[in-house]
This record gives sequence, structure tokens and C-alpha cells, in this order.
Amino acid sequence: MLTSTRLRGGALVGVLALAGGLALPTAAFAAEAPDVKDDPIHLDTGHIDAFNLVLNEDDTARLVLKEDVTGSHVLRTPESVTLAVKSQAFSTNLPSAGVPEGAPTELYHLPLTQDHELIWPGWDSQSVGSVYGSQAKVDIDVTAVDGPGEVFLWTTGQWGGVAPLLTEGWTFPGTIHQDFLAHVHANWGFTQPGTYTLTAHADVTSADGTQTSTSNEATYTFVVAPVPTALSVSGAEDEVAPGAEVTLTAASSPAESTFSTYAWQTRASAEAEWTTVDGAATSTLTVDAVAGAQYRATVSGGKDYASGSAQPIVVESDPVTISTTGEDPVEQTISIAPLADHYHSGSPIDLQIVAGPAVEDGAYRWYLQRVDQDQPVLIDGATGDSHRIPAAEQALNGATVTAQLVGEDGTALATSEAVTIEVDDHGAAPLQKVSVGGIADHYHTGDTATLTASVTPTSVLSRFEWYVQKEGETAPVLVEGENDATYSFSVTEDLAGAAVIATLTYDNGNSYVESAPVIVKLDDHGHEVPDTDLTISTNRDADDYWVGQTATLTAEQSTPTGLTEHQWLVKLPGADGFAAVDGQTAAEYSFKPTLPNSGVQVKVQLLHDGEVHAESAPITITTQQREPVTTLTVTADKESYAAGETAQLTSTQNPQTDESHYHWYVKRTGASDFVWVDQSRDKDLAYPVTAEDDGAQLVLRLFDDTHAMIAESEPHTLAVATGGTHPQPITELSIDGLAAGYHVGETATLTAVQNPATDEDHYHWFIQRSGDADFSVISGAGEATLTHEVAEADAGAQIVAKLYDHDHTLVAESAPVTLTVLPGDPKPATAPSAQTEDALDGVDEGGITASTTTPTAGQVITVQVGEGAEHAGEWVAAWLFSDPVLLGGDWVQVGADGTIAVTIPADTTAEAHRLAVFDADGQLIGWQQLQVAAATSDPGTGAGPAGLPSTGGEINGIVLGTAGMLLVAGMILLLARRRRGADGIVSE
Repeated sequence: MLTSTRLRGGALVGVLALAGGLALPTAAFAAEAPDVKDDPIHLDTGHIDAFNLVLNEDDTARLVLKEDVTGSHVLRTPESVTLAVKSQAFSTNLPSAGVPEGAPTELYHLPLTQDHELIWPGWDSQSVGSVYGSQAKVDIDVTAVDGPGEVFLWTTGQWGGVAPLLTEGWTFPGTIHQDFLAHVHANWGFTQPGTYTLTAHADVTSADGTQTSTSNEATYTFVVAPVPTALSVSGAEDEVAPGAEVTLTAASSPAESTFSTYAWQTRASAEAEWTTVDGAATSTLTVDAVAGAQYRATVSGGKDYASGSAQPIVVESDPVTISTTGEDPVEQTISIAPLADHYHSGSPIDLQIVAGPAVEDGAYRWYLQRVDQDQPVLIDGATGDSHRIPAAEQALNGATVTAQLVGEDGTALATSEAVTIEVDDHGAAPLQKVSVGGIADHYHTGDTATLTASVTPTSVLSRFEWYVQKEGETAPVLVEGENDATYSFSVTEDLAGAAVIATLTYDNGNSYVESAPVIVKLDDHGHEVPDTDLTISTNRDADDYWVGQTATLTAEQSTPTGLTEHQWLVKLPGADGFAAVDGQTAAEYSFKPTLPNSGVQVKVQLLHDGEVHAESAPITITTQQREPVTTLTVTADKESYAAGETAQLTSTQNPQTDESHYHWYVKRTGASDFVWVDQSRDKDLAYPVTAEDDGAQLVLRLFDDTHAMIAESEPHTLAVATGGTHPQPITELSIDGLAAGYHVGETATLTAVQNPATDEDHYHWFIQRSGDADFSVISGAGEATLTHEVAEADAGAQIVAKLYDHDHTLVAESAPVTLTVLPGDPKPATAPSAQTEDALDGVDEGGITASTTTPTAGQVITVQVGEGAEHAGEWVAAWLFSDPVLLGGDWVQVGADGTIAVTIPADTTAEAHRLAVFDADGQLIGWQQLQVAAATSDPGTGAGPAGLPSTGGEINGIVLGTAGMLLVAGMILLLARRRRGADGIVSE
């Protein structure tokens, strides 16, 4: 048993008065006592903020535990919670570069990114911001650890590797220091199984140092389960009648181990080959007794990195033999392996048929029936004995699944009992969000508007309803007969200022989720657009670029016109004239100058309804090559590779320099130039080899801190041996999940879909950015789903997915999809901060102007944010008080004209309310008094969109959060204020 302690510093206990004339909140504005549960509970999975700071009634800091396992943001006393670290956390043969110095290569490891089988502990100090400010400093001081081993804590550095999170060392006891309030997750490592007790308190200090508080001392208990060392099977000890049911049970030793991934194998006799029992995935297996048949079980979990990639640790039992007499009856049955008690939105649902007796190469039909459907519906492409529903969602709650084993003539030979899917997001709104794309900045009378509703993430539902609220009306009206994702209509004068909403519905018409309103703006040019002079500014002097640097050009208007559409043109050296740059229509244009194109001329046009309104004078971009400061040498681990292998390339500098900013580039046979190997930023490269890479050349380039290239290796040529006779499954590949557009920093989640489905699951994803000579493999993307953070350079980029068999022969390739990068700031990755009406106290009414101050419940209104277009493109949160309601449940982006559209909830009481708009930092922009009237009639036919569930909800002092925070896309680790610090700490 190891016991470590650390002396507490002499922090001043309590909250000091604010300096600068600010006073402590009076009793009338003191924080309500937090609802902290104290009933004992055992948590072994899910999102947990172990060190969570809240405010007591007297505004002092209190250290509690917050969890999203039993609900949303449930507060508990640390002493009442047992944090169970399952055996599945055990990792062995960890690479030394992935763990802190001094840490063993065997650890019970809780990773930085969420593993849904394990607890995901972190810490959150953001709730004390209302008193101490968002820039408050926090020290979380773990003063003692009592347990059988050491507890390590670390994160990932900015350029990979490990980085500390404690002020000193890598292990507790120690202090976690925060320079600003943040929500953080980390790597945890426990060296031994057993019970660990951590004693901790927190110190909070406001940015100006005038307010401090020391929290209570709290005790945290982590119980680390051991890995199993043996597995035994019971149930075959006695002789039974032929065909009688025999239940075999596998038991791990020690019994406290929690590995739960079971598999069973059988063979007809001790001399036969072992085969897998399909669908057998639990600790028990019930079989029909067959004389002499043998069975053995395995249980697996954890991770073994001995091969270079994580493989499960497998413990295998000795075989047991079934003893019977007589002949065995044969009756074919199938069933679907038991499902999980419930699923969260976003998690996959794996369906597996269990056949008795086992069926080789059987053909199956799968059916799914949602609660809104009258009968089961055949699942297209699902013909094997297993099927994966990629992502659970609330629309699947209560759905039933059945399967049939079919003969060659299509006759059903056996039918399973139905299993029911339970989806429980613990009160959160659906994860899906509907957005409407295609709305133009303005229309002319007689134009055709074509709007498209997209759902992210994708949904099993595909029926839409469209609602229109004309200016002056008090409620949206259903557009009869429009139930597709696309809605086209002719723009007439009476649609000027109309709000359009798309609603995703069940097949029976019940509403699921709705979009934010979009506004139809009519401009027949009754006013003149002012003249302006157009100039180009650069991020450096126009003749001062080195090879490797990025030239960023910005079009600037001497007189603002409100026009936003541009066209960039270039004239290459030796060219006769200027040529338009495809896809470059924003005010900013970035590219990498090269030596062959030194002297390129660039100009920009400002467009009005497709016509040139203003044109800049051209500027000239010249490029120079820095003298090499070192020689780069690249060495490969093999002379040739088979498709599917990973080429390990290493590099050296001679002489060695302090520079460490690398990029790798590839040029395949037939390509005209090298393209960046996506996400390659290290001196060494693990490159997944495909058949298309035979003869490809790889080079490594080194850059200085200005991204000027200072060294380039000689090309290394890949040799790829082809072969294999594995028959190729016949399938087509398509890509689902593409949104209409993304802001820089947002995540594109794309899924490759096979039709029909096959057993192949080896994918690679490729990207070709604008100007690239070829597609480049996306590093680390080897599954059916791609998660890609969109960068500015991705504007117009094409992405394809390719499917390979086990010999790495290409089976299918998707058509490319194109990424559209939207102008303006990216949507904040975290939900808007909770606001109260106190934020309006002492602030004069103004700063925003609603289109009406007497709206009706359920009505869409527009709101002018600030003056003119000063907030155009910004993300804001609109709140309705007194009971705080986040309108739309999410952020809203201010339009080019400075307005937003919001829906007054249908259940808003008929009385006075205050509408307030806050910026992305939670600062008040302005507020206005509204007198809401009760709804007078039901809009259109059926329930209007105002009554739909939104992506947030009514908020009473606590942010309920988007479903993405509650489940997943909470799985995205973000920096406070949406940035990554140089220390590599990941915060939300």
C-alpha cells in the first residue's frame, strides 16, 4: 500500500471583496445552494468531472463531483461515489513515447479521449465564473494518495508526445493549475489494481486577486479491477440426453476482473478444427448436446501494443467435452443476440444472428419497424448474419428488429423473435439538427428559391414538413404536399421578409426536430449600391514570400457596400491574360507561392448579381528559396511493401538543427506534383500503403518558424507488390453525412455506406484540396466513418472513400464529395453559457431591435443585432426572460444584414418578457421588452414547428446542453474559448 501526502499551502479561505468599487452580491442575488446528492453510487462508465467546482450560497467555492451517467450534470458528494476503473482499462507494452517518463509500460489507462467502456474523469471550474470571473485562476490540490500503486496524470503535447498537467512531476499528490476557468480531460494511469483514495481541495483566485476562496477538502475513491489471469468453463460435467440443452458458463479468475467480451469456439471432436460460434458474446452459451462436441471460451479486453497497434488481451479456457448417447435431432432455429439494455444517440447498434445448428454462408433478411411504421421494413443490403446500425438515435427508441434465414429460392427457413431497441439519452433532446441551406442573400421578384434541409448527424427519418410565416403573420403555416428535403418556390412580393422552417418528422407526421428559421429577402434594387475602390492587402510585403509560406490576400472596400461575393483572378508568368480561380469567391484568398510561379499577378473583382461592381489593380507576388540549413535523409524500414502494410519512414538532419516543423508530401505515378500527406507533422511517418502507391515518391520538408522551407529530402520511391486471389465482393460505395457547408474548425463526419453490405471493413479515405495534383491519403482514417476537422484550405476539397479486401485489393470506390467552407466564424463548439435576468440589471434597454414588440407565442420574429452589419457573421445566443429560455436551443449566426430570426416558443406565457442577445463570450449585446400574446389559432394543419423539441431546452440556472455535449460530439475535446494552448491541455 502506497501512501503519499503533500503539505497544503497557506491559501486564504473565503471570498474577498472585489476591488475597483465592485461589491459582493447581496443576499438577494446570492447563489442558490447547489443540489448535491449524497446517496452511494458506483460509476464504471461515462462522462465524469471528478474535480468539479460549484458555488455555495455564500459564493464560496465547493468541490463536488459532476456526472452525466444518471442524468445531465448531476452533482454528487465525492465521498458518495465509487469510481470504478474496469479491467478493460489495462494496457500493456505501451510505447515509451506515449507515457510519462518513469511510468511503467503496463498501466490501467483512462485515455484523454472518451472510451465508452470506461469512466472518463476530468475536472471543470467554469461554474464559479459568475462570481470570480472567467479568467480566475484555480489550483486543484491533491494532497494525499492512499493506494496500492502510483497515479499518473498527463496530456498530449502540441506536437504529439506527452505533456504534464501537474505543476511538478507526473504523479499525484500534486497540483493542477488553471490560468482561466475551463473544462479539462486528461490521461490517467494507475500502476496496480486495488482501491485508491485521493484527498483534494481547490483554491480559486479572481484575475485581479481581490477574491479568493478555498474549497472543502474532498475524498475520491477509485477502485481498479484486476485483469483476469485464467478462464474456466463449467456445465459439461454430467452426461445428458442427445439434443438436450446444455448451458456452459465461463468464469474469470480473479472474480473481480471485469473483461466482458466473450467468444466461444466449438469442434465436433478433439481431432477437428475449431470454429467460432456465431453470435455467442456472453459468459454463457446454451447448446443442443452433441456427443463428443468440444467447446472453449475466451474473454478479452484491455489493449496490448506489442504489435505496434492496440490489440485486445485474450484469456482462453481449456476445452470441455459434451457427453451424450444416441443420435442428435436437427431443428434449425435462429435468434438475435441480446441487445444492450439501452443505447445513447450516436453509439452503434450491432445485431448478430445466433443459429442452431450453426449455418455456413447462410443468406438472411433483416427487418426494422419503428414505432411510427405499420409493418416491418426490409433493411436494404443487409444479407449476412450480422448487421450494424451505424448510430442509435431517439427515432429508433422502441423499434423492433427481426431476421430470417432464407433458402436459395428466397423461402424463409427460420425466423427470429423480435428484439427491441431502447434509446435513452436521459432527457436530452435528439442529437440530430436540421439546417436549411440554399437561401440567397436576396432574391428578385420571380426568382425561384430552392431550399434544402440537411440533417446532421444523419437520421433514419427522411420525411420533412415545410412551414412559411409571411411578414405580418403571427404563426408559421404548413405548406401542404411538400415532404421532401428540397423545397422550391417562386419568390413573390408577398414573400418579402417571410420566415421558412423545415421540420424533420416521423412517417406518421409527428414532429422530431426543426430547423432555425431562414428569412426570404427581396431586393429589386430600388436603391443604389454605393461605388467603392477595391484594394488588396497581404499578410506580408508582396515581394517577401519564401517557398513554403502561405500568401493570404484580403479584398478591402474603401466604402462598405454590403456586397460579399468576390472573384479572384491570377495571371501566371508568361500567360496572356488573367484567369478566374475556381471556388475563390470570399473576401480572402490564400495560396502557397512557388518558384515557378514567382511574379504571378493577382487581382480581385467585387460582384453584384454576377456583374462586376468594382475591380482592384493587380498586385505581384514574388517568391524566393531559402538556402538549405541542413540535409534531410529519409530511411524506410523495408525495400518493398504489400498493399495494406504500413511503411515506417524515419529521417535525420545533418547537421542537427533546432528546427522541428516537418511536413511529408507524396506524388503518385502520373501525378503532376507533390501533395501534403494529410496531418503529417513529425520527422517520422507511418504511411498506410495502397496498391496505387506503387512507384509513388515521398519527400520530407523542414520549415522554420515562419513556415519558410529550409530543407528537403531526396525523394523516396515506394515499391508495392500486388497479389492475392481473394474474390472481390460486389458492392457500391457511397458517402453519407455531408453537410451543406462547414465553418473553419467544425467537424465533418462522413460515413461510407456499402450497398449491398459485405463482410469487408478495411477502408482508406483520401482528400484532394484545391490546387493539389492528386488525392492524398488521410492519416489514421481506416474505418467506415471519417471525422475530419475542416480547415480553411479545405474549401472545394474533394473526399473519396475506398474499400479493400483482406489482401488489400480495391473492392469499391465512392464518388467524390466536395467540402464547402462557409464564410464567417465557426460555430462555438460548446453550448451557450447559462444566462439569468440579472445580466440585464443596470443596463439600459437597447442594443437590439425586434421586428415586433408584441409577438404571438409560436411566432417567428427577426431581431436587428446592434447597428447595421456590425455583428454580421458572428454567433450569438438569444434568451427570453424571466424564466430563462435559450431560443432555438443553440447558437444563431447573425446574417449579412445584421439580423437573426428566432421563434417565440409556443408555450410562452401571455405577459411581459425581456429578449436579450449575448455574444459568443457571454457578454450582453442588448435587450428589449416584449409583450407576448397568446396564440390565437393552430398554424396550418397539425402541430406547428414552434412546439417541436429543440436542440437545447428551457434552462433554469444550469445549461442542459446540446445532445452533442451530453453524448459525443462531448466527446470532442476543445480548448476553453475554442483554442488549443501551447501546453497541449485540452479543455471544453
